[in-house]
Amino acid sequence: MTRLLPHRRSSAASVLAALLVASGALGAQVRGDGEQSPGEWRYHHRDLAGTRYSPLYQIDRTNVAKLAIAWSWRTDTAEHEVRNESTPLVVNGTMYFPSGSRRGVIAVDPSSGTQKWAWSTDEGPRFRVAPRKGAGRGVSYWTDGREERIFVVLPGFELAALDARTGKPIASFGTNGIVDLKLQLGVPLNVDSAAIGNSSPPVVFEDLVIIGPALEVGLIPRSRRNVPGRILAIDARTGTL
Repeated sequence: MTRLLPHRRSSAASVLAALLVASGALGAQVRGDGEQSPGEWRYHHRDLAGTRYSPLYQIDRTNVAKLAIAWSWRTDTAEHEVRNESTPLVVNGTMYFPSGSRRGVIAVDPSSGTQKWAWSTDEGPRFRVAPRKGAGRGVSYWTDGREERIFVVLPGFELAALDARTGKPIASFGTNGIVDLKLQLGVPLNVDSAAIGNSSPPVVFEDLVIIGPALEVGLIPRSRRNVPGRILAIDARTGTL
């Protein structure tokens, strides 16, 4: 049996559902060259070209009507959220996705939906002024062939690096696993009141984690002076700009 996850937006009662279809097994999920196997989804759009294409072929017009729910996982179990628009990643037999208004990260077994680990943090006052609260659209994966890390941009515009196997913050990355992106913009500001954030997973290219900004939405801004919406590239190993 092969379990496949549909990539779609979900409603207020957010549920991630795995679909079950009768077919042959996918085989090993890890290839010797380090690239993703057909059953994996390592990038937000599956690849850096943004194709959103999977080479899997088990589901076709002859069996799509026979799909049934294999398991479901409510994304609002740990923390309230009104919707979840994330695209889960599947890497080396683990599924990763963000959840909750504070954008915690969940790792589950894609074959059963069993939770492997969960991580979240309290950003304090900066969270209250975040222009993009909520689960966001996903997380990012990085590996050098030895270490594996999950990156997530938090609503308060901080970049967190987690051990993909355990969910623990990488102590050698930034300050205890977190980089304050507001302090990387090159201008003086108050990190608790400066309104800048992000809702998308960062782009991981080689050893760079690239983050785009999201500012406040509105036709009448509170001030003509705004936080600069600069694109940042952070070292995936150390957290330095």
